[in-house]
Amino acid sequence: MSSTVSELRRAWAALEAGQFADVEDFQGSGTTWTPAVGERVLPVVGAHNNAGASTLALAIATVAEPARVVECAPTTRSGLVGAATAELGPRDGWLRGTRDQVLLERWDDENLLTSPPPLASDLDLTVVDVGSRLPVHSVPPWLAESLGEVLPVVVVGDFSLPGVRRVQQALSAPWGGSWVVALRGPRPQRSPRYLRRALDDIDSSLPLVHIPDDPRLRLRGVDTAPLPPLLLAAAQQILTVLEPAWRKEAP
Repeated sequence: MSSTVSELRRAWAALEAGQFADVEDFQGSGTTWTPAVGERVLPVVGAHNNAGASTLALAIATVAEPARVVECAPTTRSGLVGAATAELGPRDGWLRGTRDQVLLERWDDENLLTSPPPLASDLDLTVVDVGSRLPVHSVPPWLAESLGEVLPVVVVGDFSLPGVRRVQQALSAPWGGSWVVALRGPRPQRSPRYLRRALDDIDSSLPLVHIPDDPRLRLRGVDTAPLPPLLLAAAQQILTVLEPAWRKEAP
């Protein structure tokens, strides 16, 4: 029996609303991911579509290199498909490439929920590009479990009224241990008053990092060209903010 378009739309809306799954369902099924001893894991979450999570994840790994980026997106939605300067080919379901001293791993399929855990790594930092696929219901089991741990998480969104609202929603998620907020666009000091007021609804104790909006990246996306220096400076600021917490967690 075939389904009508309206039925499929209703089913998809229910799935997106989380009616068929929750965090416990994901954590209790599938395989799990155990990072190597000493391997730091930093999820970067897009508060909305096209927030720049992939670009920021790559920038953070570039500043911290040698490091790797694990992108959690179907192949057709990858933001890093043109980022590698050398391709290493597929391995255990992951497409691998390198960009200077950054290892890139992308899921080689459309069904993200069936993706296996990331490959073992001897690098000190793994940046997980979560994209805009926020928990509870749209991430693979190994990622849902990892996000349930007490990890620092970077959430990135546009510095606009809709973007700030979506960041606020992301911050209410019952996962992650600490947050860094990254807003892409004008600096708050140079923004309209209504945007500055919108920031008042975000916890003032959370680190806030400005991400410059680069016109070239907006138009072309990430390719093999070097990332803008101002973007790398923002990525370095995020790592600097996180360093005290990471040192405290070190054995």
